[in-house]
Amino acid sequence: MALGPTTVTEASRTISATGITGSPFLAETLSGGRSDLRIRVNGCQNSCAQSDTGDLGFYGVAKRHHGRLVPSYVVQLGGDGTAGGGLGEDGPTVPAQRAGEAARRLTALFDAEREGDETFRTWRLRQDTARFDDLLADLVEVSGAQVASLSADLGSREAFAVETVGIGECAGAGVDHLALAEAELIYQGNSRFAFAQAGELGEADRCLTTALDTVLDALQKESIEPLPDTLAAHATLRSAIESGSGDFDAHVALAEQVKRWSEETLTDARERSGYGGLVPTALAS
Repeated sequence: MALGPTTVTEASRTISATGITGSPFLAETLSGGRSDLRIRVNGCQNSCAQSDTGDLGFYGVAKRHHGRLVPSYVVQLGGDGTAGGGLGEDGPTVPAQRAGEAARRLTALFDAEREGDETFRTWRLRQDTARFDDLLADLVEVSGAQVASLSADLGSREAFAVETVGIGECAGAGVDHLALAEAELIYQGNSRFAFAQAGELGEADRCLTTALDTVLDALQKESIEPLPDTLAAHATLRSAIESGSGDFDAHVALAEQVKRWSEETLTDARERSGYGGLVPTALAS
């Protein structure tokens, strides 16, 4: 989807099942500046918008801060998909909510320092990489107090695990912790898939352990006693993940088992609690 003459993102405002970030929502806030830079934004690992071929590229990832996954973008600098060009260089990774500010700083700096008809790629190649790290350092840094607010992606009013979801407007102020768990499982599943495809199996495994613990935590908050078999399976799966072999196929098999356990546990919990809900399906995507 083209947004203005210089910004390109995926072809739909509907975020794909493997997406980590909502790229259209970032893209519509961006400007190429006075020099009309080409900006490309990807929300997932499929790279449909070819972010590494833009003057500025933003590649959607999940990055863990203080134990929590935060929707983020790798800033890619100086790509040029034309003959004689080259791919952009990966720069700092910033939370999605700060990506627009990163783009504004970079375009302003280029506009101020550009020599004649110099391209962004040529300008970038004569810069020291550390300069970009320094320019965006405060955007990269995330304190513990900032994690909750930065966990909400652009286009979303609240984080996936926000504790304000009720079981219906007519149900008073009750919080449906099972629904919160289901939403968190979808997020962890999308993140796990992206990490696994990038070869970061350690981070992908952490998504699986988070998913397992999220389900049990939800049952505890709903005062639902887990069945003995459920607890035994949880312990077995967690142990298998923590002693992971680093093998991709083994990880995928574990992800399928975690998905099945999560679905069965939450379905049983809903039957015993008396109200229905979603069933998570993303863990083994």
